[in-house]
Amino acid sequence: MRPRLAVIYHSRHGTLRTLSLAAAEGARREGARVRVLQVADEDGPGATGATGAAGGRVPRWPERVAVPEDVMRADAVLLAGPTYFGNVSSSLKRFLESATPLWREGLLADRLVTGMTSSTCTHGGREATLLALHQTVYHWGCWVAGADPGAPHFGLSGGNPYGLSAVGGRGPSGPAEREGARELGSRLAALAARIAAAASSAISRTAAT
Repeated sequence: MRPRLAVIYHSRHGTLRTLSLAAAEGARREGARVRVLQVADEDGPGATGATGAAGGRVPRWPERVAVPEDVMRADAVLLAGPTYFGNVSSSLKRFLESATPLWREGLLADRLVTGMTSSTCTHGGREATLLALHQTVYHWGCWVAGADPGAPHFGLSGGNPYGLSAVGGRGPSGPAEREGARELGSRLAALAARIAAAASSAISRTAAT
């Protein structure tokens, strides 16, 4: 079974968009059906382009703007957003909180989730940001997938066990971080496929009894 993955990112300067596209590439290598979606930058000065005719911000990047239902339609989700003051960016947090109606109905549970973040300095609180993302998806009823410490680029891309973190903020990330993102996307897709296969097998056994 090919798992459905949603890669949902907030990127102001392009670092996390680059990493998200790399993660999607890694997931597709595992046969996953992947959609890459952006969270509109609601607060960055000039970050999302001109103001549209209806008064809303025009997204800076070409990917479609994510809606909470995109989480519901996925088997696994990769959430990516920058670290601001040791926490999740307000734009990404606004998106997460917009999923509250689905959460109330129990429609977000039982998905596999991992995260990526970046900051402009080495000690910018990136682990705290990933843990904050984990807290949200625990409330959703999801499972958290950390990074694989045995992956070839785990140490080269920062060695963060909670997901992927990079120093960025002014453009594309480096090759080690991009390869680390591919490994994380591949891991998420492979784990989602294993869970789906196990669930399908359990259903078949139940039907046979």
